[in-house]
Amino acid sequence: MFYQRWWDGYVASSTAGTRSLVGVALIWLAAFVGAIYIFARSYSLKKLTFFGTFIFLFAGLFFVAVASNQNNYSQNHKEAIIIPDNVYVKSSPDDKSTNLFMLHSGTKIELKDELQGWKKIKIPNGNEGWLKDQSLEVI
Repeated sequence: MFYQRWWDGYVASSTAGTRSLVGVALIWLAAFVGAIYIFARSYSLKKLTFFGTFIFLFAGLFFVAVASNQNNYSQNHKEAIIIPDNVYVKSSPDDKSTNLFMLHSGTKIELKDELQGWKKIKIPNGNEGWLKDQSLEVI
């Protein structure tokens, strides 16, 4: 969908650190504008700063939330590439386990878990299995 492509492009356009700095700056700006609201004497200035405070606060919280989400995703989402020409994905982390399917060199996979030299992987169609560490390169 168009909005998913737009959102993915927006999230990829900046780092989580930059977004969090902008978010904190906007929250501080909201506090400053809120202080002006408290000390303002004119009705029109009070009205402007009242709405400005909420706009800056909402924008700041939005930036901080997106930065947090982006940071969690980058910490928990690990991918790898298959190195050998062909490799069988196993049903369990054991050389004698059942072969589930074969992957070819250059296939991008998602890492789900690891256990004693084996990695649990997931391919884009949802199939999961186990591969030896030597069979892939983490990216």
